[in-house]
Amino acid sequence: MKLQYHRDPRGNFGDDLNEPFFTEICPEYQESRYDKLYGIGTLLNKSAGTIRNSIIFGSGYGQGAAPVIDQRSTHIVGVRGPLTARALGLDEQSVIGDPALLLPKIEKFNGGGAPKRRIVICLHHRTAEERDFPSQPVSDVAFLDPGTNSLEDYIATIKNADLVLAEAMHGAIVAAAYQVPFLRVKLLGKYDEGKWEDFLQSLHIPNLAATDLLKMQPSRFRQGELLLLRKMGRKSFYKSLPGRPLSDPEIENIIEESMLLYRARPGLVAHERQLSEIHERL
Repeated sequence: MKLQYHRDPRGNFGDDLNEPFFTEICPEYQESRYDKLYGIGTLLNKSAGTIRNSIIFGSGYGQGAAPVIDQRSTHIVGVRGPLTARALGLDEQSVIGDPALLLPKIEKFNGGGAPKRRIVICLHHRTAEERDFPSQPVSDVAFLDPGTNSLEDYIATIKNADLVLAEAMHGAIVAAAYQVPFLRVKLLGKYDEGKWEDFLQSLHIPNLAATDLLKMQPSRFRQGELLLLRKMGRKSFYKSLPGRPLSDPEIENIIEESMLLYRARPGLVAHERQLSEIHERL
């Protein structure tokens, strides 16, 4: 059975979690009689074609029309959230949450250590591609790049944060899994509100509006450059190509806005009861 997930040439935490996660919880999955396993990510849309002879485990719907699923040959263990369930015509009992909510239960992902940080900002992969963020904390604010931090470091850094400011949804999911307070933020453009709503509703967490930390404008040249490298198959160049450095005033603005959020707004925290229910379903 082949594991289906998005393979970002630069790397992206939520996507890259798939192989070690499923290898850990089900080492024999490749020997299954099914053809495909749809795992972590927003994978259930028309681009998947007709899904048949497959297993769906915690995947989400989004980005276009819902896929056609041959339910006679496909085993739907469960989906990410209620929006996905409704899009696929399933009942609420099919909601098992994002599989990453199981991370605290899996020893492999809990061995890393990280210094205590007041604030951790989980960058969206597009933001990390676009700009070059400090690799070391600034004024006790650390930046997590989903493409360059190892899975273990990413998880450990979030676990040891007082507050997670999540631009990347899986930053918020990991924070929720470990009951670390988190808030939504934006630095670059707009992101898929539907998948955020899907995840947050699965844990009955309110979907507060994202706060702008820095209103960055994406560079068309930069995105065109990355697209060309992807099409050329130049993954090593793509992964190492640095973004445009942040200016000192931009960094200062991000730190100032982050500290204002830290002082003014309590973070969202997943309740133990809701996590327990999701863990039981997972």
